[in-house]
Formats: sequence, C-alpha cells, structure tokens
Amino acid sequence: MNVFHVGNNTGDPTSLSDLSTIAEGFATWFDTGNGAGDTYRGRVSSAATLDSVFARDLTVAAGFEATHAVGHAGQDVSAFLGNGNTVALSARSPFAGRSFRGRTFVVGLCADSLVAGDANRVNAAYVTNQLNAFNALIPAVAGFDTLVPMSLQVLSRFNKDSVPAPPHKRANGVGTDVVDFTVVDVFVDFQRRRAPGHNRHH
Repeated sequence: MNVFHVGNNTGDPTSLSDLSTIAEGFATWFDTGNGAGDTYRGRVSSAATLDSVFARDLTVAAGFEATHAVGHAGQDVSAFLGNGNTVALSARSPFAGRSFRGRTFVVGLCADSLVAGDANRVNAAYVTNQLNAFNALIPAVAGFDTLVPMSLQVLSRFNKDSVPAPPHKRANGVGTDVVDFTVVDVFVDFQRRRAPGHNRHH
C-alpha cells in the first residue's frame, strides 16, 4: 500500500464527491504518469495489481470515505523480485528537516530495473521513469478538481522542535506542499512487512 496526502486548501471538510474525484485521479495517474510514457504502472510487475484506491477525509473524526475500484495489473513482464523488494522515493517540501519530507516505497520491482550484474542497485532508466512519473503527480493533484484547490502534501504528525525533548505528537497534523520527488540512493531496499507470510509472526 502506498499512502499519499492531499490538502484541499479550503479549511473545510472534504466532500464525498471530492474524495471520489481524488481516488479516481490517483487511479488515472497510475496509468498515465507524465503523459509521455513514464508511468508508475509501467514499472510495476505484471504479478502485482492496483486493486483499488481508498480516500478518507482526515479533517474530522467521522469524515467521509470513498473507494474507487481499479483492478489494473502492472505492465513489467520481467522477473518479479518479490513483495519485499522496493526503492524509496523522497517527497520534498520547501522546508528542511524530516518533519517536512515524505517517503514512498514503490511496489512491484522487477529484474529489468536493476543494474546489469548488480542485484543491489536500480538502473538509471528506472530512476528516470519513476521520478518523471511521480513528479507529474504534483500538478495532477492540483488539477483533480477545478473548483476545489488541492495540493499533494507531506503530513507531519510530530513536532521535532517541541519542548521538552522532541519529538512529540501534534494534536493536529501539519500539511506542507510537495514540490519535488527525488531518489535518495539507488540501492534496493527490503520491507519485511511486505514479505509473504510476515503477518503470521504477529
């Protein structure tokens, strides 16, 4: 599961209609990316499927929820590296510090995305595709609804500058607009919680 945060930038609770628009917009972006061939779906294994997009209003305790069914399999048909293998993309805001950065661990990594002869690093073509696709998400979110101003955001729930010793959880999360996605390094990461059977150990 990938989690993204969208600010409606009005201060009002998000309507059910707007949530549906957001969910549909993310599903469309998964397929189309930057509109020039760089897509998230194109680098996801055909063994993995985007089942649905779930949207929820976090501004109130009993906010609306909307689910958009998708059912689109990835398009990379080379050898699937397994559920736990991933690469971290960093979402950057204009501000320094971990509170104003986000991370997305991409899914469906395949063999043709690796450097030839090196199973620990992704290649330049993969990095270029993902950055082009994810950076296209920023203006895509802004265009989801022409009547409601929206932006892709990093949601910070902890205050690193709090007193006494930080960090402390904020009463309300602080949203900061994402201005850029980047790759911190080109090494393949592994998420144990995505590994088959991981939940059996809990």
